Amino acid sequence: MIYHRLGALTIAGAVVFSFSAHAGEQPQKGRYINIPEETKCTKVEGEKGHIVCTYMMTSVAVSDDGEMRKRSVVGFLDLTNGQGPVQGHIVSTLADGSTFASTFEGEGKIEGDRGPVMSGTYRCVSGTERFAGIECKGTFTSQRQEGGFSQGTYEGTMTLPD
Repeated sequence: MIYHRLGALTIAGAVVFSFSAHAGEQPQKGRYINIPEETKCTKVEGEKGHIVCTYMMTSVAVSDDGEMRKRSVVGFLDLTNGQGPVQGHIVSTLADGSTFASTFEGEGKIEGDRGPVMSGTYRCVSGTERFAGIECKGTFTSQRQEGGFSQGTYEGTMTLPD
């Protein structure tokens, strides 16, 4: 049963941002939907209730100011008795071709039949074009939904150089 949940587990690689390319620190807030592409899980030999998973997802994020982006998410989950750490990387691409990369880490816990609830932190690691020199950080939450996708929210700050 846990493999069914995890097979559909689109870990909330929650790192999405609202960017309107102005210099200085700006608040960021929005929501996202993650669609699973591939999840592979395996039991850890000799450790009851311990599994590790890798996953890839496609995601769409929309900021509260209406900017949309496509995201590619790659991550790792390490669950013991239904809870444990999650971490990964995301590359976001905007309509003008600008990109930014981020990393995330947090905790996941399987709650009920719907699957895991995730929460954690994110930070930007690089950007191109209008996001060159980007710095960002914040928090995320998400939960798997019926149908195998997950949805969540994010909130933080973004800073672009002058």
